[in-house]
Amino acid sequence: MVLVLIAVFALGGWERAEAQWGDRAVSVSAGGQHACALYESGKLACWGRNNFGQSDAPSGRFRAVSAGYLHSCGLRESGEIECWGWNEYRQTDAPRDRFKAVIAGREHSCGLRESGELECWGSRQPSLAGRFRAVSTGWGQSCGLRESGQITCSGWGAPFGLYSTVSAGRSHSCGLLESGEIKCWGTNGYGQTDAPSGRFSAVGAGWGYSCGLRESGELECWGSGGLGRPDAPSGRFSAISVGMLSYACGLRESGAVECWGGRDYGQADAPEGRFVAISAGDHETCGVRETGAIECWGRDQYRLDIPVGRFRAISVGSAHNCGLRETGAVECWGLKQFISDIPAGRFRAIGAGGLNACGLRESGELACWGYVLEAPAGRFSAVSVGEYHICGLLESRELMCWTSLDSGLVGGGSVGIVQTDTPSGRFQSVSASWEHGCGVRESGELACWGENDDGQTDAPSGRFSAVSAGGRHICGLRESGEVECWGYRFNGQAQPPAGRHLAISAGGYHACALSEAGTVTCWMIHNGAADVPAWLRDPVGRLADGRTELGWLPHGLLMDGVWWGG
Repeated sequence: MVLVLIAVFALGGWERAEAQWGDRAVSVSAGGQHACALYESGKLACWGRNNFGQSDAPSGRFRAVSAGYLHSCGLRESGEIECWGWNEYRQTDAPRDRFKAVIAGREHSCGLRESGELECWGSRQPSLAGRFRAVSTGWGQSCGLRESGQITCSGWGAPFGLYSTVSAGRSHSCGLLESGEIKCWGTNGYGQTDAPSGRFSAVGAGWGYSCGLRESGELECWGSGGLGRPDAPSGRFSAISVGMLSYACGLRESGAVECWGGRDYGQADAPEGRFVAISAGDHETCGVRETGAIECWGRDQYRLDIPVGRFRAISVGSAHNCGLRETGAVECWGLKQFISDIPAGRFRAIGAGGLNACGLRESGELACWGYVLEAPAGRFSAVSVGEYHICGLLESRELMCWTSLDSGLVGGGSVGIVQTDTPSGRFQSVSASWEHGCGVRESGELACWGENDDGQTDAPSGRFSAVSAGGRHICGLRESGEVECWGYRFNGQAQPPAGRHLAISAGGYHACALSEAGTVTCWMIHNGAADVPAWLRDPVGRLADGRTELGWLPHGLLMDGVWWGG
């Protein structure tokens, strides 16, 4: 008897499709933040983020599947291609013809004809002419493996040699020579092209990192990039799939799928000791110790030199950080364009965001620098700087948010500022993030607004004393001192610590809380596609022996209708 389990859940734009125990999976493809599996029966199952319907797999029988950035494509048994999900560039409008393989990229899709010729549709199509036996597309370049074993790329040229496979990442590529050695080329800002020596059976290139499968079955990764700390799990694997955004997956010899990564740079590894303030950024966290000294942990992307001295507040931005000294003076460090022309004077609050920084003077007036140089007139009691917009709390307790005319949030020409829509009423605090914000009303209730792809503005009911808007999630501090988060979360992850806390700070992909004892606890908000569903982790539904193809899209390898080897 075959047990059929239908498991569907939706939370903040994430959905897991139908799973069938006993119907063995034969291949899996990982996309931007979702993944799809093909079963022996020819049916598809997708899971992960579903904000554009990219995880709504169609019914029917297929022989290949490819998960792209925000869309997916499947190759039906008839040879026709069907795509679903994000279609802004017509990347899901597949031609009515017959193919032997399919690939879903970021803004385009491609099919490989029986003749070996490539046909693509959508935007940013790879410029590869001729006949190929395999093609791999990344964001910055595309590469094709010819029958001769030579590689042709639309970006950087591949080193001379005869190859058995190729993988194109964001801005670098790697190929596996017929000798089993790996050669990588392209940008090398994170060491992603410094391939280790030895013999490998598969290789994959991602976003600033690469992974290879040794002939012994062990995994080895190098670089850092979007993967964060690239330490691969131990054990023996039969295939490797490297993600472009923030994770990688391997297929164990037992048939189980295991994934790791998720933009983990150590920003959630809070040091021991007591702090009085914290600020969580995209990949870094900083805190002010009881001594007034600043300590940071995570990814120091711009080699920031932390100033010495005594501070009473800290704010972490994307490319710069700012601290408020005990004297009221502001000091910033990071990229030069964000730390020049810092206004003099005494301030009582500071905020650093994606392209800007603002200080609240003791008079209640605002001073901003960076990309948005202007600040609206008026007297404020608080300020919060997001990625693309800034919000302030007027002394009347009303909210005011603004952005630059050419920030992308609004149309316009010359650089200037324009107010954005905010909820009416009286507030006690406000927090601005990427393209959304949230405020605590005087009643303690929350009001959130802006982008809501992951349910981040669907605030819970109840009374709160503080709120912090992260990348695609928001965390609030209830009046009881308990922390609650919502938005970009799934499968019980992104769960804050229990107990009573004094402060909360949500970063791009993590959050931190300051306890009543003065200790800091942080936790990651991982990529949902890296959480392998139970029917792929469980040996009952493992990938069939002898057909352990595992592909990573949008830059996986297609050969004879099957994705394999990253």
